[in-house]
Amino acid sequence: MESKTPFHANVIAFENRVLKLDLIVKDGRNRAAIDQSETIHNVKLIPPCIIGKNATIENCTIGPNVTIGDNCTLKNVTIKDCIMWDNEEIIHSHIEGQVIAGC
Repeated sequence: MESKTPFHANVIAFENRVLKLDLIVKDGRNRAAIDQSETIHNVKLIPPCIIGKNATIENCTIGPNVTIGDNCTLKNVTIKDCIMWDNEEIIHSHIEGQVIAGC
C-alpha cells in the first residue's frame, strides 16, 4: 500500500543505483523518474518529473511537470512546468512554463 503523503528519504535506490536525496514526494499516482544521476543534493522533487543521465542538481525544487535532459546542471533553482534539453545550465533562477534549449 502506497502512502499518499510526502515522505522523507536520506538515501534512495533506483535501478540498483544509490542516489542521495533529501526529500522526494510521491502521491500514489505519479513518480519521479531519475536515470543515472550523479549528483543530487538538497532537492525536492514534485512528480511527475524526469531527470536525465549525469545531471548535477543542488538546492532545487523540481516539479511538477518537469523533464530535465542529460548532462544538465541546476543550482539554487525552482522549476515547474518546463522541458530542459540536454547540456543546459541554470543557476539562481525561478522558471515556469518554459522550454530551455541553447541554440
